[in-house]
Amino acid sequence: MNLVSELVITQERLNSISGKYHIPELKMVSENVQKLTGMLRDTAFSMSLIPIENILTRFQRLVRDLGGGLGKKINFSASGTDTELDKTMIDTLIDPLLHIVRNCVDHGLETPDERIKNGKSAEGNIFLSAGYSGANVVITIKDDGRGIDPEKIRRRAIEKKMISSDSKPSSTELYNLLFEPGFSTSDKITEVSGRGVGMDVVNRNITSVRGNAIIESEYGKGTTVTITLPLVLSIIDGLLVQIGDNQYVLPLSVTDKIYSVTNDMLNNKFIDLVTLEGRQVPFINLRKELEIKSYPPERVQLVVIKNSGSEAALSVDRVVGKIQAVLKPLGKLYNNNKLISAATIMGDGSISLVFDIDETIKLIK
Repeated sequence: MNLVSELVITQERLNSISGKYHIPELKMVSENVQKLTGMLRDTAFSMSLIPIENILTRFQRLVRDLGGGLGKKINFSASGTDTELDKTMIDTLIDPLLHIVRNCVDHGLETPDERIKNGKSAEGNIFLSAGYSGANVVITIKDDGRGIDPEKIRRRAIEKKMISSDSKPSSTELYNLLFEPGFSTSDKITEVSGRGVGMDVVNRNITSVRGNAIIESEYGKGTTVTITLPLVLSIIDGLLVQIGDNQYVLPLSVTDKIYSVTNDMLNNKFIDLVTLEGRQVPFINLRKELEIKSYPPERVQLVVIKNSGSEAALSVDRVVGKIQAVLKPLGKLYNNNKLISAATIMGDGSISLVFDIDETIKLIK
């Protein structure tokens, strides 16, 4: 995989030279090398991708054994198991997923008597689903158990002095506390839970592969954990754009259309909405978000992106073209920067930053 990544960088360098000198024979060779490199890249990826169904037996065994030990009747089902992920990513994900399923069995689902008393079927349900969303893979683990009591989290957080007693955090903010190190809602320590080693480890493993986890719950109805992961770790097809003097990369898989508009059309808006082909689309002025001080051109490009059911138009100075981007991780100094997820080395040796589309779209929410 590393060799293919280096080959892609070299091929982009060849494209750059070919575009500079306009030699027909060189351009023909460059196009052939690009085609062969793409085929080699796809073959290398297919060798390292495995379907999620390969790890399902672990979950089924865990649910059966743990549910039997706790006296609970549980039905485990899954969909979208043909969704493929990089083998190294799946190796990283196994422990977090097992921990989430263990939480569903232990914390989430009630005993048969308790379920019947609450008007539910005696058998609890855990449902795992996986699928593609733009440039990401989304894995959801859902149960129909007792859900999470936000007030219990709040009391425990006050005990641990994580929040003040007079603060009024939202349910989402309280659920996010479950990702804090050493935080547990268990009242007693057992072999399954209460040891303080919990969702913080899950979150750390998921963020290590550039993913994120969200907890949603309805008290008395159930809990859903949604994990969003990048589709490919090392190489993506990207759209190269220019803002000011710098170039950036947008994942090509989430781009829909590109429009050319006047800069005045964006500056004279009271709200960040622009009309494109008769419909209103929220837009994000990336010059403003990146705090670029130079003057924008008279006409700018709006790149419409669609991801996870959301749509937005990103304002850039110029669309340069399509590239294959080899993703390189950012250093620790950039951990707090949400808009940029990685960097890539261009054919001329310069560095371009890659936008994190999930975080960028959150700017309009």
